[in-house]
Amino acid sequence: MPANSIKSKFLILGIPPYKKFELARALSDMGRTVAHYMIGGVLTADIINTNMRCGLGALHGIKADCLLQINATSARDGQGFFPDFDLVLLRRIVDDNNLKVVLTSGPAPEILSSIDSHGDLRQRLIKTDIPGLPAGVGAIDKDIIDWINGYFDAVRRLFAGSERFVEIDMSKQDAPLSLQSAVAATRPFSSEIISAPRPQTSALRFSDVGELETEFSMHLEQDSPHKSFRGRIGIRTPYNLQHAPVWRSFLALNYASTTAAQLSGKRATPITISCDFPVDQALVELYADRVRKYGHELVVECEVVDRTYELPSKGTALSFGGGKESRLTYGLLRERGESDLVVCTTDPHYPHADIPEIVRVEMIGTDNLEIRLLPAFMMRPANWYLGGALADANRQSPWQYYFDYGSPAERDELADAFRKLGYAVKMHSPVSVLPSNICQKILCERYPQIAQEQRSTAFNSKNEKTLFVALLLLYHGFSISNVVELDILAEMGNQYIEIFKSGNFGPSNMREPYHREAMAILRYLDETGRLPFKPQSEIPTEWQARWINYIHAYVDPNVASDFMDIFTQYAAIADRAELDYVLPT
Repeated sequence: MPANSIKSKFLILGIPPYKKFELARALSDMGRTVAHYMIGGVLTADIINTNMRCGLGALHGIKADCLLQINATSARDGQGFFPDFDLVLLRRIVDDNNLKVVLTSGPAPEILSSIDSHGDLRQRLIKTDIPGLPAGVGAIDKDIIDWINGYFDAVRRLFAGSERFVEIDMSKQDAPLSLQSAVAATRPFSSEIISAPRPQTSALRFSDVGELETEFSMHLEQDSPHKSFRGRIGIRTPYNLQHAPVWRSFLALNYASTTAAQLSGKRATPITISCDFPVDQALVELYADRVRKYGHELVVECEVVDRTYELPSKGTALSFGGGKESRLTYGLLRERGESDLVVCTTDPHYPHADIPEIVRVEMIGTDNLEIRLLPAFMMRPANWYLGGALADANRQSPWQYYFDYGSPAERDELADAFRKLGYAVKMHSPVSVLPSNICQKILCERYPQIAQEQRSTAFNSKNEKTLFVALLLLYHGFSISNVVELDILAEMGNQYIEIFKSGNFGPSNMREPYHREAMAILRYLDETGRLPFKPQSEIPTEWQARWINYIHAYVDPNVASDFMDIFTQYAAIADRAELDYVLPT
């Protein structure tokens, strides 16, 4: 059998995003199965991290034969997991799994240019403590260029003399043929895929793959400034699905909206969608408007039809993530005595076996929000619930990602579009009027058994969510022993304090309410002597805030009265005029 057998696994190293999207497409066209950044909607880095924390092999359960970009860095918090750059961990993963290593290098200034053109990636690199690039370093071009060249040299030394290592300079004319030889391509591909410049517009081509009893999916070809993808997207379920053409329209058009969201804040870009099936007029109108609110334009190049269906609705479904909001919503519905309740989760990590109504659904190809919500919609409930969060109703311009479902007005728009198509559903997110700390308090105090299995983040994960959940629990005197160890909390907390002293909440301020709440809790815990670590620098007095202690009923005035009666047992409804911070809604 040739040395580069089809059964070999390859680890493609390099500095993202340089040529990464082009590489993913090229490898796929060559006949390889590619895990680019995500697998089944989950970050590859998270899968590796979870596997190792659980004592499993790093690549346990990963079937792809080409792994591309297995690092992850959070958009805001200076945390991440970097198997590509941690040379000790990299060597361990390569040796334990007998991987063949392909280093995709190139001119450092060209790679720096790709970093600068990729959203807020440069700022994330500066904030994040990456092997070879400490937090706070990278504002000067020379710092990044030295890091890039240093990384390439370190990888060359690490695998010097190994028959399992090859380097390809992606700027050279022979790069396509070198890549084809390195990964033993099973079929030829067009070299233009790698040499062509990144597309400046987004093209989405959807193809129907037929109906299966327990699977709903479509084939997608995507070429966008931020992503290239070839493959199926959809869901696989343990039950027979209620197929209808409307779900094809919903998935394709919502995916287009998500694509626009991922380009939000960048130069206006046409989002072109073509399908080999008709799409529904009511949904085209809705999502064309939403794409505009992200700052772009939707172009539909397929048949648009005005039709209705017979889609009777019944019962209640909850789209369930397993964190505090969805678990509190579940507790509220159980206390109400909601009959005919189905709880739908796409969480690949935890079984949530404490929820008897749980139905686990497997995502195919992507974890975009529409994929996570689709299973519950396809059950055609008369009432659909989402955990949601106060921050999701944070109106920004351009629009932010979760506002589509976080704002009651926008949920009503989707429900109205479904109604025009023959599906009557009411959409609810009752806990979205609560700051996260009040949500956490009600969950722990009113529904302690449900709270026990809260899975907002993996234990000791160095990320913003771990810090945030720990602060919420500490604020109300609950234990954080199953969330994070104190030394890791101190490390993350001190890093967070330094990062957010600037008051910069990111390019779209999407997560501003989360950060304001975390900052206020840090200040309060420090003032009252309850912060379980010593800050390395003073926490600003302006981080004090009162708004985190109140119910923000103005966000959704239509929350059911029985839910509001429960909420007001734990906090007062805010007088909007007297709040020191009010969400723009």
